[in-house]
Amino acid sequence: AVQMHGASLDDFIRALGAAGADVVEVPVYQVLPPEDEALLERLVERVLARDVQAVTFTSAAASAHLVDAAQRRAALPALVRAFDDVEPLCVGPVAAAPLERLGVLTVQPAQARLGALVHALAAALERRATRLRAAGHDLEVRGTGAVVDGTFRPLAPAPMALLQALARHPGRVLSRAELHQALPGNGDEHTV
Repeated sequence: AVQMHGASLDDFIRALGAAGADVVEVPVYQVLPPEDEALLERLVERVLARDVQAVTFTSAAASAHLVDAAQRRAALPALVRAFDDVEPLCVGPVAAAPLERLGVLTVQPAQARLGALVHALAAALERRATRLRAAGHDLEVRGTGAVVDGTFRPLAPAPMALLQALARHPGRVLSRAELHQALPGNGDEHTV
């Protein structure tokens, strides 16, 4: 008997059948798309825009729904590319499978547990932080702000995008055009 967890286990069931097992599928619950598809669409948009640093997945259904939403928008190749910049963290190999079939490299904790996933997320975000010394101050560029001498300073999206662009090129002066291109939605010249 195989307890179905809401997503397809076709590969697993086929492997058992090929080994000679008579498999009985036992569905205990069903996972459906979110009631509000707009929220899922918004997540796809935010990943595509690299507005998030990481996305966590606790089930194969969750990662499959994100993939399906990107496919409906004809944005699946862009989503796969976005995961070069946005860290996909999965609770385990089953949750990772829909992404890894597309060639997306995922981060998974050593133990398939939520607590371990949270620790993996914290470690991944720590690794991704950009650290600089600027004007005698310690500066860490984080997801939605900067840590200056140990104090977190939240920033609005446009200034955050400019700080990230500057931090990627420490010591270099960026042109107005380069900064303009870094703005979300290619903001206006006045913002630069």
